[in-house]
Amino acid sequence: MPALIHKSKMSNAMYEALKTHILRERQRKKQEQEQDAAIERMRREREYKQKRDVMTLEETKEQIAQLEDKLKQQRDDKHQLFLQLKKVLNEDETRRKARETNDYMSLGHLPMGNPNVFLQTGPISEIGRAHV
Repeated sequence: MPALIHKSKMSNAMYEALKTHILRERQRKKQEQEQDAAIERMRREREYKQKRDVMTLEETKEQIAQLEDKLKQQRDDKHQLFLQLKKVLNEDETRRKARETNDYMSLGHLPMGNPNVFLQTGPISEIGRAHV
């Protein structure tokens, strides 16, 4: 009850001024808390984004390293396949030349009958009688 007595001793104007002051202070504190919360939220978002970007950067670097390794492996494979191709082509060329050489040699050594038949001179009737 003493509070009621104390309150009754205050004038209405004083009471309204105090009430307004308290409400303004509450509003100001509420706004400060909201601003602090907004600043903290923005700070957390910024940290999260930086962390995500760092992770993304690390992931990107890791992915680049993996792709470079894959590229190196594919270049090595390409080099090996090219060497195999050269080897096969060289072997084919060697076989073809050997076959051609064998064909020419065999054609050159085939018996062609009596080679003197074409070298005989004289009338055709004489050449014909020589064979009979």
